[in-house]
Amino acid sequence: MAIERERKFVLRYEPDEMKEAWPSIIKQAYLMLVDKKQLRVRIIEHNSHNIECFICYKNCLTDTDREEYEYPIPYEDALELYNSADLKLKKLRYKILGVEIDVYPPFFITHEGIKVVEIEYKEDENIVIPDFCGEEITGHPLYSNINMAAIMTKNKIC
Repeated sequence: MAIERERKFVLRYEPDEMKEAWPSIIKQAYLMLVDKKQLRVRIIEHNSHNIECFICYKNCLTDTDREEYEYPIPYEDALELYNSADLKLKKLRYKILGVEIDVYPPFFITHEGIKVVEIEYKEDENIVIPDFCGEEITGHPLYSNINMAAIMTKNKIC
């Protein structure tokens, strides 16, 4: 069983490293949602010449822990699945300083977009929370990718 452990925080300020990094563009669509289980497709554009695509099954165990199985799939299949889904999201992802910072586009919650720091860790690992992390939002439904997808889909941002 593959377990993903993650805590989330609102980005308090953008560290200098973020301003110098090149973000990936992530397009994600939910194919099935059943209780706390989900099947999604993800298309990650690292740059115009490097695109990765995955199908992923997740099962939420706790606010921080999820079963996760992720497998690469061909771009054509990923695009077809993405286009067939009703629930979609797009975001920018910066990988810096050992964390991931996701930037969601502006919509009615905030005109500046929402910026979330995700820190993944192992069960026995002591995590260091960088000072650019603000309020912890781990497990807060407003900041879940599914909620972001619902908002973006409703507002036709995807």
